[in-house]
Amino acid sequence: MPNFGFQTSVGGFSSTVHNAIQKRVLDTLRAGLIALPKGSVWPAEIGPMRGENFTVALTQYPDLLDAAVTNPLTEGVPPAALILGVDSTNFTVAQVGAWTTATDVAKFQSPHDLRQIAIDKIARLAVQTIDNIALTSLAAHTIDKEQTAGVLSTSLLLDIKGELNARNVQPVPGAGYYALCHPYALRGLEGEASLNGYVDVTSHSAEKASDLTAGAVSQYRGFTFLRSSRIAGVLSATRTGPTGAFATDIYTLAGHGLQNGIRIQFVTLTGGGSNIVISTDYYVRDVTTNTFRLAATKGGVSIDLNTSDITASTFKTEQFPVYFLGAGSVAAGDVSTLQYFQTDAPDSANPLNQFGTTGFKGIFGTKVVTSKDTVSGAGSLGAAVDRMMTATVMSGETL
Repeated sequence: MPNFGFQTSVGGFSSTVHNAIQKRVLDTLRAGLIALPKGSVWPAEIGPMRGENFTVALTQYPDLLDAAVTNPLTEGVPPAALILGVDSTNFTVAQVGAWTTATDVAKFQSPHDLRQIAIDKIARLAVQTIDNIALTSLAAHTIDKEQTAGVLSTSLLLDIKGELNARNVQPVPGAGYYALCHPYALRGLEGEASLNGYVDVTSHSAEKASDLTAGAVSQYRGFTFLRSSRIAGVLSATRTGPTGAFATDIYTLAGHGLQNGIRIQFVTLTGGGSNIVISTDYYVRDVTTNTFRLAATKGGVSIDLNTSDITASTFKTEQFPVYFLGAGSVAAGDVSTLQYFQTDAPDSANPLNQFGTTGFKGIFGTKVVTSKDTVSGAGSLGAAVDRMMTATVMSGETL
């Protein structure tokens, strides 16, 4: 595959424009992505095409198990040769792309350089596409720790670090382990009374997009946090829910752990009338240790229980995933497949040169790495271990 190919129907198209696009993409890949932070990506190779998709292969060579060493050696008798192991992970990826147009009339009427604007927007869209594909892979990872009634905490981070170490997932040099999360999740940690060693590095991040530290918001206990509102909330496992009093519109659940503004959905309801129904978003307000009210919107007015008490219920709360990555946690296809196209000349589909086009295409795909770190002397691979962890926590935002 060519490195950042560029094609156009205009002969002698300026290489300056091509280089400008390439630089924008590289700068944004370095600084703007959430799901593929520097050091956490293990490059995978694109192989032959299968149907309409492409196969991406990640090949690893596990360490030989020390138990396979012959101890002691028999004098004059060579030991049996140990067999090297090969751990290969294959996954399929697809070609994606998009393009936009600017008409000749628009170019005359606009006070701006639409051709240049199209280049900027397509370059950003290409990078956003890569990040979206990677986020989808992370979101599909099994939740290792679910804090159904708890926020992101120092204790949880230390547990995660211990388990990543136990899995032999190495930290990224200079960054430690990455924690990718929604701002609401990070707010829970920042709300702790004492954060020993917490460093806000936002002030140290240069504003220019090419700075590799841009986007790192804080470091704490061996973690670098990257926050993004694009890491969407998910619903927790079903919990035993509250009862609700018709006379006061107050819900009671001992030690519920909820906070004002938390989104919930009822799974089952007994009683309560027609104003509260299952599978509908409600937002907690007026929280005490064991009680709360509900509103239809965050910070909205309390909903009236218009008919009867709720005598039993089950419900789910909104959780925010936190993705913990180390070195080589995510396999990704080489972005060198990215190609740009710009046309600004008449052809059979555009005989009067009434529009110009700008677009991109590329073969993208990501997968969480599951590695087998050891191989016995006979060539049998060890247990497979994911090289990342996922936790879900409650929002730390309080209203």
